[in-house]
Amino acid sequence: MPDGREPTTYRLDAAVVLRVVGSLFVVLGLACLVAAVTVGSSPLLLVLALLTVLLVVVGAVATLRPPCILTLSDRGFRVSLVRGAGTTSAEWEDVESVESGVVRGTPAIVLALTGGRSTVVPLSLLGRRNVEAQRDIHQRLNDAYGYRHLDSA
Repeated sequence: MPDGREPTTYRLDAAVVLRVVGSLFVVLGLACLVAAVTVGSSPLLLVLALLTVLLVVVGAVATLRPPCILTLSDRGFRVSLVRGAGTTSAEWEDVESVESGVVRGTPAIVLALTGGRSTVVPLSLLGRRNVEAQRDIHQRLNDAYGYRHLDSA
């Protein structure tokens, strides 16, 4: 029986966000340098400067509040922004098994669902919270099926 816990949200790890934003800064910086050397003063430089300011704002927001990757509730789960995740949401009653493994060269948790469907969540996206997320998935799944720990005598 679900115990009425609040949904848990697992966000994209800050290291992943910083890697992506840093790569974009490098590309944009090189584009500005090439434009300044080849074109000189032009509307292109103004556009690149505006893109840089926009990237700084978006990067700051994404670093301070990374996007949600996994949401777990008493009813089920939802996966967002994960390319190749498979089924992005389901109820716990649809989950047949949960396994950790390597999918496409990345450690992941795989939820096998009824009807041959599955959901894959790369653990690297969750960073330090990946172990907590795995425990939370197992606990919510046990609660949904009414399993409980036996007290030791």
